[in-house]
Amino acid sequence: MTKVITFASPKGGVGKSSLCINTAAYFFASNYSVVVIDTDPQMSSYDWIAESDDPLLKHIPAFHISSEQEIAHFIGETDSDIVCLDMEGNLYNSMGFCLAIADLVVVPCRPSRDDLVGLAWVKKLSEAAFADHPDSNARVVALMNGIDQNSDVFSHVKRQITQDGMEVFNNFLSQSTEIAESNINRVSTLNILGKSSKEIVGIGQEMGLYLEGQDN
Repeated sequence: MTKVITFASPKGGVGKSSLCINTAAYFFASNYSVVVIDTDPQMSSYDWIAESDDPLLKHIPAFHISSEQEIAHFIGETDSDIVCLDMEGNLYNSMGFCLAIADLVVVPCRPSRDDLVGLAWVKKLSEAAFADHPDSNARVVALMNGIDQNSDVFSHVKRQITQDGMEVFNNFLSQSTEIAESNINRVSTLNILGKSSKEIVGIGQEMGLYLEGQDN
């Protein structure tokens, strides 16, 4: 059965598209069939794959689809194991379907007040979307990005998120230039073989556990 991972944030620049692409690469490398849907008018994820010669990414189909009806039809027809759905940076109610149709909603979050406010918006919109779609079983989980694990800020922000009623991935992305380099060079971090590559593997494994939990 197809699993949908929606990457959502009301803010641009938090690493949503980078995480979508690298998650897709991880699952493809783990022998899953994967497809990427990019709903953002900027088409960051779509262009990344379309312009890539990466040995993983060049085998992953990517589509730019912006309407709820077309997304629903595509997901209903696909035989892919995993759909990575990259939402645009401005969340609005008509796109709540992208949250409700997901098995897992991943919300990248940097250690900043603005990003914490963004998390609250995603949580609120998700709750409204789930109310409109009673069959939805999505879990909404924050992913910390741009982190110094030894910083007091990291532990404080993670604690704040959990106190606000959201789950947080145990794995995270550190402060690094590797993600930016992978974007510029249109490759996945798995082929850079640095710190970020190991972190993406850990994140992907944790996502897999969340998806398995949806079946239990």
